[in-house]
Amino acid sequence: SNDALLTASLVKTLVGGSALTLPACFSAMGIGEYSIPVGLLILAGTASIYSSTFGMLGKVCKATKSTSFTEAWEKTMGKESAWIVTTILTSKTALACLATCMILGDTFAGISGIPRTQAVTVVSSATLLPLCCALPDLTSLAPYSLAGLLCLVFTIIAMVVRKLDGSYDSSFPGMMGGTVASVDASHVSDDLSEPITSA
Repeated sequence: SNDALLTASLVKTLVGGSALTLPACFSAMGIGEYSIPVGLLILAGTASIYSSTFGMLGKVCKATKSTSFTEAWEKTMGKESAWIVTTILTSKTALACLATCMILGDTFAGISGIPRTQAVTVVSSATLLPLCCALPDLTSLAPYSLAGLLCLVFTIIAMVVRKLDGSYDSSFPGMMGGTVASVDASHVSDDLSEPITSA
């Protein structure tokens, strides 16, 4: 049904690349074995904020019989300031597109071995740009969001299994509780153009 496809599309949009990027961010906090519980607390906090704001937005749209953010703003705050919410939504969409290009570019660079900048350019011009230009709207991509959501669930399960069996601890020292090798700063050249030599 349309409701199921819309729900899958919404969940895919909300979760999306976060399932891949957030674990790396939490690991980079440098708090070792505490990165997972701290990360979960952060996620719980943001989820509470999002659920509250989405709930309020739904109530406003229902009360004003609006079908969009902009329409709800116009009916509650006035048409004169409607450009504010339009600007915010446009900026958010642009940032989401940028994040998608970065994630896909990094993934493609890791698989193909080509430089990151070239990978982002190839992915953006070969996939994202044609989709934006060829489709009048993205409704036709809703079924693929469901497939992507299933792939995302599989990825999360694989990540959990690898965490529990210790694969991340052994493969990536310093990540998720691993050990970080100490670095002697005296061996690092101040001029990045010069090669690093050992003592």
